This record gives sequence, structure tokens and C-alpha cells, in this order.
Amino acid sequence: MMTSSALSRTRRAPLRRDKEAFVPERIEIDEVQALLADGAQLVEVLPPAEYAEEHPAGAISLPLKHLDATSTRVLDKRRAVIVYCWDYL
Repeated sequence: MMTSSALSRTRRAPLRRDKEAFVPERIEIDEVQALLADGAQLVEVLPPAEYAEEHPAGAISLPLKHLDATSTRVLDKRRAVIVYCWDYL
């Protein structure tokens, strides 16, 4: 269930003339639903046991402790990515 959890997206923020940073920002469920309808990928970053216990439908499990260039190859770089984590404060 996603109604009381934190979801975030990143936006590009300029660092220098030749570089950009990706800055996460919190988004609400209505924007999540719109992004998913447009083909965004929903990524669950909690540990595998918590993902197995419960996760949003269609979410991809990429535990935060294992995120790297190899593990993220399952993502389509042409589509938006929404990162989901129940432990948001």
C-alpha cells in the first residue's frame, strides 16, 4: 500500500556549467499514479525480506545496500524512476 509512505523522484539541479546533480524530492500518491500511468518504474529499496513481505504492485526490488551500476541494469534508462521506501521520516 502506498498511501502513507514516502515516494520520491529526482529532478535535475545544476552544479556547474558542465555537470548536473539529481536531487530527490518527495511526491504524493496522485503524482505517483500519473507517473506510473506514463510508464515510470517503481523501485522498492528496502531489504529483500521486507519486499517479500509486502510491496506495491509492479515494484522492482533493488535493495539500497546493493544499489550499483550492475544492479540497476534492470531499469530502462529512458523511463522515469520512482523510488519507494516505507522508512521515510
